[in-house]
Amino acid sequence: SGSLFFALLETIISTKALDIHLKNYKS
Repeated sequence: SGSLFFALLETIISTKALDIHLKNYKS
């Protein structure tokens, strides 16, 4: 379950990073 947690955490971080990147690109 540990690796599943980290996989989920990585997905969330990647999604947030992508969202921030897109917002900066639009500005």
